[in-house]
Amino acid sequence: MIVTIVETSSVRIVIETNAAEHILAPVVAANISVREAPVKIPVQQGVPLTSLQQGRQGRVVGLDPTCQGLTRRRFQDLGITTGVRIERVMQSAFKDPTAYRVRNALIALRREQSDLIWI
Repeated sequence: MIVTIVETSSVRIVIETNAAEHILAPVVAANISVREAPVKIPVQQGVPLTSLQQGRQGRVVGLDPTCQGLTRRRFQDLGITTGVRIERVMQSAFKDPTAYRVRNALIALRREQSDLIWI
């Protein structure tokens, strides 16, 4: 997707994406991050966190390259970084979310979130 900044002022920022114009308040625009897409998406070694069996531990080798922005930042805030040990503790009655122990804290992740974490 190509993003073009059309206008900036103290009250609004206008951007254009795929021939559609979007008017944003500066406070909203501040939460948007844009970067150049890699020509080739790197292949991640390891397996998704969802493949970890109950009671087993794994070590995080990285986050999926498609994991960007607020989701990536949330994982980092939760302590999910490369090299950290993570343990699958329990699964809810309906199989989603699943509880994981990360740095002695118990956190719950939905399947679509844990699919982005590689061990």
